Amino acid sequence: MKFKMRKKTIIIAGTAVCIAVAGLLVVPRMVSAGSSDVTVSAAPVRMGDLTNYISVTGTVESMNTTYIYAEVNEKVKAVHVKLGDVVIEGQLLCELETEDIETAIAEHKSAMSHSSQQSYNQIKEAERVYNDAQSNLRNSTNGQVNNVSNSLKTAETELADKAESL
Repeated sequence: MKFKMRKKTIIIAGTAVCIAVAGLLVVPRMVSAGSSDVTVSAAPVRMGDLTNYISVTGTVESMNTTYIYAEVNEKVKAVHVKLGDVVIEGQLLCELETEDIETAIAEHKSAMSHSSQQSYNQIKEAERVYNDAQSNLRNSTNGQVNNVSNSLKTAETELADKAESL
């Protein structure tokens, strides 16, 4: 316990010496500055806002970052936002060059139109061949029926002639 008491006494004495030395160094300078009076300004107390400004330099980073990738590989025609802009859902961010895509679409439409025309022509040709075949079948069948009918009549006539001759 004596040791703790002695330690406190040494610290208090050291602090007192430092204050005395500081006082001896500061007071003569204040007196040598030309005036021994200290100027103090006073103002009445009033209600108001206190404003302090602090200027600092640093890096601001977003808590939420989203990377956006296009589903197609095309050149960017125009960008409608700048770095750091706040965007909302559905907002147009950029436009892509569409000339290559539009050309490809036109080519595919043309190919489809040509293919459709070819298919139409093939269907019409198949219908014509079918109708011709039906017509030929009808004509052929009628001709065969007539030939058989004539052969039957001839056979009946011959039969009747032979039956009379008997």
